[in-house]
Amino acid sequence: MPSTPGAAGRAASCATRRADSLPDNWVPDLMVDKDGQLWLATQAGAAILRSFDGKLARFDLLSTRLKLPPHPPESLLQDAQGQVWLGSRVRIDPLTWRWRSFDRADGNEFRTLYYASRARMRNGDLLFGSPEGLLRVRPHMLRHWEYQPAVSATALTIDGVEQPGAGVLAERTLSPSQRDLRLEFTAPDFSAPEQQQYRYRLDGYDAGWVNVDARQRVAAYSHLPPGDYQLRVQASNRAGHWSPQEWALKLHVQPAFYQTWWFRASMWVLGALGVAFLFRLRLHALRRRGERLERLVAERTAALEAASRRLEQASLTDPLTGLHNRRYLEQTIQADLDLAARRHRSMPPEPHSDLVLFMLDLDHFKRVNDQHGHAAGDAVLQQTAKLLQHCMRSSDHIVRWGGEEFLLVARFIDRNDAPALAEKIRLAIAAHEFLIPGDQVLRKTVSIGFATFPGMPGRPSALTPESLQRLADAALYAAKHTWRDAWVGVQARSGEAGLSRFLADPTSAVEAGDVTLLVPQQRGRVVNWH
Repeated sequence: MPSTPGAAGRAASCATRRADSLPDNWVPDLMVDKDGQLWLATQAGAAILRSFDGKLARFDLLSTRLKLPPHPPESLLQDAQGQVWLGSRVRIDPLTWRWRSFDRADGNEFRTLYYASRARMRNGDLLFGSPEGLLRVRPHMLRHWEYQPAVSATALTIDGVEQPGAGVLAERTLSPSQRDLRLEFTAPDFSAPEQQQYRYRLDGYDAGWVNVDARQRVAAYSHLPPGDYQLRVQASNRAGHWSPQEWALKLHVQPAFYQTWWFRASMWVLGALGVAFLFRLRLHALRRRGERLERLVAERTAALEAASRRLEQASLTDPLTGLHNRRYLEQTIQADLDLAARRHRSMPPEPHSDLVLFMLDLDHFKRVNDQHGHAAGDAVLQQTAKLLQHCMRSSDHIVRWGGEEFLLVARFIDRNDAPALAEKIRLAIAAHEFLIPGDQVLRKTVSIGFATFPGMPGRPSALTPESLQRLADAALYAAKHTWRDAWVGVQARSGEAGLSRFLADPTSAVEAGDVTLLVPQQRGRVVNWH
């Protein structure tokens, strides 16, 4: 079995943030096992080299594989049985990854070892060097600790009074005045009594075992209800194996008179008679009161339903223009998108299956407020709303988006009709004489951007209401930055991926042919995006 003892701190460098890196840079011992695997002992635990490509080494950490806290082994050594020793205290089976620890109870008295001070003799014995001497381990003679300690009771206390003969009791009856019980117990394993574990259970009362260590060898119960129980106590040996030699005590807890079945039954009968009398006494009063409440509830319910309808309508309406608001669109647009998507599943798609979303912005609207006051601005917005209602169908959505912006959804039309509808709206606003307070007349223009859903006819669409609005908004600002009093439409040419690229970089997407821009013929093809 080849191995290389000694410090090997410069053998590897670990990236502390990687889970498969070396736990620590200082490596006091190395070992190559009989299967050719490289084992490394570090100050943060042992590891096995999993792969190395000349630049990057990856390791399996034994603390993770064995589910043990990281512990710095002083040395690495493989015995004749193929088991690997981490120092002199942990022995690992590399085939099953089971492990066993050895301490003073096994004869391992040394508290510390020298780094990389280990050897395997010809007869299979292992040697470990320590400041306290030389430790010799004979692996072939190691056996599992099979001792089965017997549990015995050392003291039994009932209601604070210690009972004689606790060690030989097999059955005990508690009177109605006795309800508290305390048992002390032991199970000697003199090789390492501090490593023993205990558990107890009161059958008929506990849902499972109650585990305690060697320092708390006490089972206590108080206010036990009447019934028949069995108290059982088990102990483990130092290796953690539970012994079948348990201690058991049968308990009979007698009921007090008020805990007997006949007393409880009589109380139930008296209670039922009392409840029946009170019920009949109260029933008459409740019947008269109920009739009054029914009339009052009917009146209040009708009033609340009417108020609820008014509030619901108000919450979906812009108070200035009387148009719908954003909340209304959020509640309705997804159903329209789903219906349009279903209509486009057939090839060719059904006629008039498209949705067109328009974004409108009144040009230089701020000047109206600055020069004529906010009342004039409100008048312009109100008259614009009426113009839009005249241009759109009653089945379409007209929404005041915010400020001087409006959002329109033309429902289930042909996408090729979108430019004509945008021009109709532009001409209607440009031709209108806006009357403002003081009998003054203003002329206003509008910039429009629109996009269609789905992105490509007859194809599944991943467009959301938000992305569709962003497409129309980008087209709107192109119209404003380039001309004003104009419209710009965006349609996909190479699929909806092109629309995503358009949102990220409009200029590059247009130059690459990902999208088609729809603009008025008299405006030219050059569009400014910023």
